[in-house]
Amino acid sequence: MTVAPSVWDGRAERYRNSETHRSGADLDLMIELCMPGAEVSALDVATGGGHVADR
Repeated sequence: MTVAPSVWDGRAERYRNSETHRSGADLDLMIELCMPGAEVSALDVATGGGHVADR
């Protein structure tokens, strides 16, 4: 199935670089709710283009 990659590749790139999706108080809130610290590990699974993990 070769259609899916050609359709989603461009959209994925725009999503990763979208100012709307990569910034905002909601991302900071996600970090706050996870209460990160030296003894805390987290795995960012299916939360988009890594916007939370990059924080």
